[in-house]
Amino acid sequence: MPTPTAPPLWAACHRLRRVNLPEPSSSSLGLFIALEGGDGSGKSTQGRLLCAWLEGLGHTVVVTREPGGTEFGRTVRQLVLHGGHVAPRAEALLFAADRAHHVETDPAGIGAR
Repeated sequence: MPTPTAPPLWAACHRLRRVNLPEPSSSSLGLFIALEGGDGSGKSTQGRLLCAWLEGLGHTVVVTREPGGTEFGRTVRQLVLHGGHVAPRAEALLFAADRAHHVETDPAGIGAR
């Protein structure tokens, strides 16, 4: 049986006083963390640092990205970042389509955990 990971993580976040989370139940088996921000804001850097910190606490970490976590997502990412102008609504719909595809295909195998 997997060991619940959320209580030690909650305690570590609480000690840092950077996250105000309710204490999870002992039946919690994981935590989903999303890092959001504009291009060049440091999401990848902060993600690597967070991953290293969590792994240092003994947690299993699964990292994925949107767009870009699937073949479709890589195509969307290439189009939005390096293609011509994409209308804001079209860009939002492309991101929504990638999110739907990402969740459905579960490239990181999160649903199996």
